[in-house]
Amino acid sequence: MTKIGTGAFENSGLKAVTGGEGVTSLEGTVFQNCYSLTSVEFPNVTKVASATFFSALLGTVGWDWSQMTEIGESAFDGCYGLKVPVTLSGDCQLGITAFCNSGITSLTIGEGMTEIPKWAFYYCFNLSEITLPNSLETIGEGAFAGCGCDLPDGEKVTITIGSDKGSMLTTVGSDAFAGDTIPYDITLEASEDDVNGFANLTNSGKNTVTCTVPSLELSETVGETGKTLWVTTLPLWVAVCGLVPPVPWYWPKTKQPCSITPLKGRATMWQLCIRRPVLKPL
Repeated sequence: MTKIGTGAFENSGLKAVTGGEGVTSLEGTVFQNCYSLTSVEFPNVTKVASATFFSALLGTVGWDWSQMTEIGESAFDGCYGLKVPVTLSGDCQLGITAFCNSGITSLTIGEGMTEIPKWAFYYCFNLSEITLPNSLETIGEGAFAGCGCDLPDGEKVTITIGSDKGSMLTTVGSDAFAGDTIPYDITLEASEDDVNGFANLTNSGKNTVTCTVPSLELSETVGETGKTLWVTTLPLWVAVCGLVPPVPWYWPKTKQPCSITPLKGRATMWQLCIRRPVLKPL
């Protein structure tokens, strides 16, 4: 037997499941509302479908989280007893509310994942440390809202997005990092210029956000269209070497071309006007 079918033990009084070495797939609602279920052993499982463990007590599991290829919608929603660290492969497909209201303590996601769906880790009350990959482009609405709300006073939720200034993050949904009582300490390995919805990282200033790539200075609004232009200043040798213009310029991370206008030349510096393009994932 390689899978356990939909609703097989739903609403049952099971307390533990052992064995199951041949099972690789747990279908939807298999253990939903098994309020007495504290432990399961499926060492080779790679798929946990929608609501498989919804509201199960579940404290321990007998698998390696990094082997998961699919965790469906609300798969572990309400698993308050699941106080474990979770490391997911970048190839894992996450459903909305996958770990919502669960007890997981830390989260690490490998390179390759591009999106965290909305409410995926909503109110994970013990979640204190989150590490996200460079490949991540989108964080959905409410994805990490309310995390760490049961942590002791004085502790913070620590979040690292990317590494070595290589984050590809472009979109953060509303309330994605809306803390309840615990502030978030977020390090973004990119510039705030690269992120649509950057304010959703700061949570109206309640979170501390450190960007490792400096932001360009917002200087002025010009022209009949009122488009906002960005200004940066470059050393004269850059212009002398022929790099400004005609060599094209691209917005960091998204690699989209920018329009550039020389504003003025000076004895030591060139000042350029760079219009920020619409930020869209490639």
